[in-house]
Amino acid sequence: MMRTIKIKYIFIAFICMIAVFYLPCHKNMKNVNVILIVIDSLRPDHLGCYGYNRNTSPNIDIFSKEAILFTKAIAQSSWTAPSVASLLTSSFPGEHEMFRTITNMFGLSLNSSKSTLAELLRGNGYFTGLITDMTPLFLISGIGRGFDTFINVTFNNSKRTTEEAINWIMRNKKKKFFLFMHYFGPHFPYKPNFVNRLKEDPAKENISIPIQQSDEVFGVISKKAAENNITDLDYYIDNYDGKILYTDEQIGILLQEIKKMNLNKNTIIIIASDHGEGFGEHYLYCEHGYILYDEIIRVPLIIRFPNARFQNKIIDKPVGLADILPTILDYLKIKGGDYRGISLLPLIRDNFYEERFIYSEEPNANACIRNGRYKLIYNMRAHHSRQKYLPSSDFELYDIIEDPQEKKNLAEEAINIFNPLKERLSNIFNDLHDEKNSRMHLIPLKIDETKKESLKSLGYLQ
Repeated sequence: MMRTIKIKYIFIAFICMIAVFYLPCHKNMKNVNVILIVIDSLRPDHLGCYGYNRNTSPNIDIFSKEAILFTKAIAQSSWTAPSVASLLTSSFPGEHEMFRTITNMFGLSLNSSKSTLAELLRGNGYFTGLITDMTPLFLISGIGRGFDTFINVTFNNSKRTTEEAINWIMRNKKKKFFLFMHYFGPHFPYKPNFVNRLKEDPAKENISIPIQQSDEVFGVISKKAAENNITDLDYYIDNYDGKILYTDEQIGILLQEIKKMNLNKNTIIIIASDHGEGFGEHYLYCEHGYILYDEIIRVPLIIRFPNARFQNKIIDKPVGLADILPTILDYLKIKGGDYRGISLLPLIRDNFYEERFIYSEEPNANACIRNGRYKLIYNMRAHHSRQKYLPSSDFELYDIIEDPQEKKNLAEEAINIFNPLKERLSNIFNDLHDEKNSRMHLIPLKIDETKKESLKSLGYLQ
């Protein structure tokens, strides 16, 4: 009898021990916060954690050691509006249609049939917020769907963006929340910057590039980025790097405050970019859009899970920004819909990767598809100034392992590789651009004069 009672108490103690260790963890899983940080125009190869030899990103570098770093993350478009829309809806530009040219007082409009990440999370009990110093986000009708708060701070002011985010988190830290932050970051113009704080001074190329004078785009320094008629390309790269450091410092402050609030234990934190920036690799200088080479669409992607689970892991398989939404939903055990992206959790947890193709599009200009080794670009329409510098072939095929700079077009000589990629690309492209399914939603927006001038300077308004 005594033995039976003793076993009974041992069993009860065992159950209590499980409750102590398991239940809080289970509770945290049900109340995980999400912070998604997008840094505009940020190239991964200008970050220390991606191998850059300048101290542009000490805080992001430290953060990456507690996270999963993806070395081959690809944006679904080459400029902010369609790229961010693809990220927030896990769809392609031809579906969300966030790419129509902005003219006069008309803005871009997100296809109403596409649910955003904010809508999905708010529908599952999350309090949601969007904070940005990237004024053009306000031109995107529908981008605010699902956000309880939408804060646009002073244009190009990372410090103010960080302060607003910290205050927002402090006010809402007892809630289950989703915060989307979009830093203007190293988007042109490349100021203010911290170039004088960069310790390393890489070898200078002393290349002089003329300033854009008319409507040419290739072979010139973009007039939107130009300063005082300076034609030295190294000057702009230095300032770009300095502005990365400026943004990194603010992210360091933000991450430190999150840690002080003890939110690291139950918050997913994601750092990514919407696109890169050209510095002459394919004759596009201090600019983005127009082309789909990797200097424009390859982006950083770093994901930190609660308690730094899966920390210090590097994944070199191709993934897309469209994968972020289904990955978050999968981790939170929230049912989603039919998405272009996939959950990255099987790859993160078990290194399970099924060969797949990543699609990107520069709307109305070109499209591309890639797997782990090859990349096929389809050129629909090229800017007239491109012809002087880049080949005008309809298709470009690159071996991105052997030729990461995308210089040697294999389209004519590697037919056995070209044909199946062309068929797959054609299937996706034709499905997206079926005229019968095309929808266009242009909604007039009220923009004050101050915002209008800044948008004109960035090329978002004419």
